Amino acid sequence: MHTLCRASAVPLYYGFVPYELSINRTDRERAGTLSLESGMRTAEEKAALLRQHEEEKNDNAYPTFLYRQKRAGKHIIVSLDIIGRSGSIADALLVTVILHTLRESGVEKPFLRVNSVGDRESFMRFSREFTLFSRKHGNDLPPTCRERIYLEHQGTNRACTHDACEAFRRDAPTPLEFLNEAARAHFKEVLEYAETLSLPYILHERLAGPTNICSHTVFRIDNETGETLASGFRYNTLARRLGFRREIPAIGAEIRIAGEGAESTLNKPPAPGAYFIHLGHRARLQGLRILETLRQAHITTHHSLTNEKLSVQMSHADTLHTPYLIIVGHKEAVEGTALIRDRERSFQEILPQSALPIRLAHLLR
Repeated sequence: MHTLCRASAVPLYYGFVPYELSINRTDRERAGTLSLESGMRTAEEKAALLRQHEEEKNDNAYPTFLYRQKRAGKHIIVSLDIIGRSGSIADALLVTVILHTLRESGVEKPFLRVNSVGDRESFMRFSREFTLFSRKHGNDLPPTCRERIYLEHQGTNRACTHDACEAFRRDAPTPLEFLNEAARAHFKEVLEYAETLSLPYILHERLAGPTNICSHTVFRIDNETGETLASGFRYNTLARRLGFRREIPAIGAEIRIAGEGAESTLNKPPAPGAYFIHLGHRARLQGLRILETLRQAHITTHHSLTNEKLSVQMSHADTLHTPYLIIVGHKEAVEGTALIRDRERSFQEILPQSALPIRLAHLLR
């Protein structure tokens, strides 16, 4: 299979749906209320995504998983967004999908850098302290360095290596110092997922996103040479800033995949053979690892990891008519087991999670 096709298959497996973005006049007008420092093009695209989510009247049970790709020179730009979920599992799911997509595209050792700027309250407190610090110490910097420090604070990450700038950056306040309790809890859960999945990451306290758009989790993924391959952030507060009636939690990212020739074709994945059901936080932690193991075994498995309610998960499984359920509750999570239920014959069995690929492959043949 072509490298780009393999990479495209990863988001599709995890539930992302291909779409074509259509930016209308309303989207441009809404984006125009934000400063150009936020990235006008980004604001317009996000406005269109949020409008589409509202027009489709998606309820809280089923968030929107969107996948789009476009060519930019010798690269394919893949955009991924999860709209309608504020929980940390959405952050972990998005990062996981990106890392596996990069590996399928030929990147051997993608490396995650992650930070949190907190919610609006947290970031406003940080911004006030950063401004005061800059007024007190910024005059010691050369004029060009003052501008670079400002741009870095605004989320462009154009870090200056001048000695004075490095000293300024070392002593300046960071967003992490001003997280309130809720923001700190959210970020702690994101890191817990990363550690459970053994994702290689470092805490990058200076990493920021566009200040008029970004909230909570910010991340960047580099290769071994330091080249940025993907970046993303939450934009929970953007909907209200754009004039929507309510706040719409969302997180998105872009991936740069090297590839010559035509773009890969986005097709729907095969009908799911199984549906993963989780009960409890610990089971959810293991869910991403189980799903990836089954993906590598070419067993299409759907999920509702972003929803905690059993009724919603069962309803989704009913809609998809999946023949088998994989159920992991607290007991199974502790023991490292899973329950497979044959929905047609009302038969079920418990086995080690490591045995799931072989057993399901046998049942589905």
